[in-house]
Order: sequence, then structure tokens, then C-alpha cells
Amino acid sequence: IRYLLFETSYPGWLWNTMLVAFASTFLSLFASVLAAYAIERIRFTGARTTGLLIFLAYLVPPSILFIPLAFIVFQVGIFDSRLALIL
Repeated sequence: IRYLLFETSYPGWLWNTMLVAFASTFLSLFASVLAAYAIERIRFTGARTTGLLIFLAYLVPPSILFIPLAFIVFQVGIFDSRLALIL
């Protein structure tokens, strides 16, 4: 354990993992709560359709969604950064 914690890069890797995990979880929950509140409470034309489209988006395999996301990450210039992982 001493070797792992003091003679390797493991603590930095652990910190990066925890930072990305907590930040992405918080960002996802925050956006989800705001979207759910808006869809459920604020009555607007197409609210039911919007909710259905969000539900159907879960049926799309994540590997298909990775391609446009990777394109955006490269265009913005945040490739190989923590921000890209969080988003």
C-alpha cells in the first residue's frame, strides 16, 4: 500500500477519477432536475412530445451518440481534458 500511494501516480489518478465522477454526476442531476421541472410544471405546446422524445432518446445506443459528441469536443478544442470527460 505504501508503494502504491507514495511511489506511483495512483493518488493523482484517483483524484482525477473522483473529480470527473462527482462533477459529471452533479451536472447531470442539475440539468435533469431543471428539465424535469420545466417539462412537468410549465405547460407549453409540445410538452408531452418533448417528454416522449427524451424517453425515446434512452433507446439510442450510447456508441451512436459518441460520434457527434467527439466532433463537438474536437471543434471546441477541449480534447484530452477533464472538461471533455465531464461533459
